[in-house]
Amino acid sequence: MVLKEMIGRECRKPTGAFGRLVARKMNRSHKAVTRWGLDFLDAGDGRMLLDLGCGGGHNLKNLAQLSPSAKVFGADYSHDMVSLSRRLNRTLIKKGRLEVLEASVSWLPFRDDIFDAVTAVETHFFWPDIVNDLKEIRRVMKPGTMLLIITEGYRHPAFEERNSEWENLSGFTMDTPDELRRYLKDAGFEPVESTELEKRNWLVAWGRKPMK
Repeated sequence: MVLKEMIGRECRKPTGAFGRLVARKMNRSHKAVTRWGLDFLDAGDGRMLLDLGCGGGHNLKNLAQLSPSAKVFGADYSHDMVSLSRRLNRTLIKKGRLEVLEASVSWLPFRDDIFDAVTAVETHFFWPDIVNDLKEIRRVMKPGTMLLIITEGYRHPAFEERNSEWENLSGFTMDTPDELRRYLKDAGFEPVESTELEKRNWLVAWGRKPMK
């Protein structure tokens, strides 16, 4: 239980040597849900892609493989995670295909209307003000493009015991699919959709920035 508590505390903002170990573990444990969720991503022929809360950096590699001509950006508010993502993806950085920045979702250091797609894997429940943070994400997206949110846990009676434990350990609250769709709509995304893989308690939700 002590180890679970330590891991839970690090999930929000992995820091230090133990945080780096947790991030590498999350890279492995999130592979399956990320692969499933990315099947719903519509990046078109996008040249500029962003992964928010990039953590250990595994999804940055996914995006670079999905869109071989794209420039990929990662953002995380943990200095240690930025360093880890850069180290694990140094080949992409050397090729000029990747930049990883230390930044909060509440204030993104990008100009308006720049990204062709944005992803967020296992991170949205840590955002300090989800609707306003979603508005900030929408600001940096090109009109008509997609934000894709992937998570391996949402509120469901069959998983209540497991999910409650992780909520208590990590200090976040899981959403229902309806709640997540409502957040996206309240932030100005339209249309908004979601789908669940109920047997695994996986959820993917997406919304588009309306055309001007």
